[in-house]
Amino acid sequence: MESTPIAKLIEWSGGRLERGSASGIAVAVETDSRRDCAGAVFVPLVGEKFDGHEFIASAAARGAAGCLTSKEIPGGLPESFAVIRVADTLKAYQAMARGYRRALPAKVAAITGSCGKTTTKNMLANALSRKKITKTEKNENNEVGVPLTLLRMDSTTEIVVLEFGMRGRGQIAELAEIAEPELGLITNIEASHIGILGSMEAICDAKGELLERLPARGTAVLNADSEWFDRLAKKTSARIVSFGMEKGDYRAAGAKMRLDGASYTLETPFGRMEIESLLTGRGAIINAAAVAAAAMELGEPLDAVAEGLSMDIGEAGRMRRVGTADGKLLIDDTYNSSPASLAMTLELLGTVEWSGRRVAALGDMKELGAFSRDEHFRIGRDFAAKSADALVTVGSEAKAIAEGALSAGMREDGVAAFETFEEFAESGAGLFGPGDLVLVKGSRAMGMERVVKFIEEASK
Repeated sequence: MESTPIAKLIEWSGGRLERGSASGIAVAVETDSRRDCAGAVFVPLVGEKFDGHEFIASAAARGAAGCLTSKEIPGGLPESFAVIRVADTLKAYQAMARGYRRALPAKVAAITGSCGKTTTKNMLANALSRKKITKTEKNENNEVGVPLTLLRMDSTTEIVVLEFGMRGRGQIAELAEIAEPELGLITNIEASHIGILGSMEAICDAKGELLERLPARGTAVLNADSEWFDRLAKKTSARIVSFGMEKGDYRAAGAKMRLDGASYTLETPFGRMEIESLLTGRGAIINAAAVAAAAMELGEPLDAVAEGLSMDIGEAGRMRRVGTADGKLLIDDTYNSSPASLAMTLELLGTVEWSGRRVAALGDMKELGAFSRDEHFRIGRDFAAKSADALVTVGSEAKAIAEGALSAGMREDGVAAFETFEEFAESGAGLFGPGDLVLVKGSRAMGMERVVKFIEEASK
């Protein structure tokens, strides 16, 4: 954070100085009293199981210059310690981040979509690597993390790359109102969160909240291959730029997928270039076209974008390849799973060159609600049975993947379903043979990285 007068933070927060001095300078805004609070304004956030007001004294002891508060404050604070009274500390924190964002010249690009957000965000950061950027780190894609990212930038930052997560209606609108992006990118509209929102149309509209809040001078980057393109395009007065593999202003054409990467021709309004990518799979390649569109619309030249698209994004649990002593190759894609991302990964499993068996070890896909059984069954019927020689499922919901695969003609002796990881671990070792290609994937909550580790250990 750029050094900022405390008086300016008070103005942005909409609060009032209750005690102490507003004449000082804040060098950070901090929400965790365990971190270095020297010179920071501490924001005590309140949740169901915690109340940051309990740690105001701790933040002061660590050198904080002041704090926000919506409750009584402890005694014994330094005389100069600025106490800023606000109605709601979270809303005030967000307002400070918005004010700080407006005070600096950086452009803001926001990414959302049903799947591929984090990969796309990291790819875009690579494509913009010749510029000074600030980006979403880890899971900072919510109402607390987005302000934190904005407050990390300084006067040298040229572009902020944000990831917007979503758990329901209105949340992306809230994030867009805080960050005020000039560019909004939607990767795709798929069945993730359908259990919360109830329909594909509702998912589309929730993601489209980003577009509704772009300025007319801004840019909307949309998937031309998606059936939802027209519905999304109607939501914005910003200029629309499209991407895809089949259609779009920016295209990743002629993709050839391998286990260790992919090659494709990046076609843009500014020329074309051959790309050798360390990422593979249809999802990653179409998102590369999205990244090219966003980066070049933000002013990056084609050669810089191509260089960025060839870089590693270094994401654990995302198509990580793990070799074993007995010749197995594991594809660790355990970071998360949704119907769309799983279908694309299974497509890759079924089409890459491999001389041995292809095995899918799949866990539950979460947040599908009443649609869960149908979506799991469809994945088994339409994709797993065509892509894999053997199928292992872990979880009560994933059992429907096995049922779908059997309904499509997969051999019974090639399908094994387990309710829990512990049940799998009791007899799972014999399900995988030397030379197998094994895809492991499931929602974050399933902890499918345990399956990867189990197969590694059993293969020694």
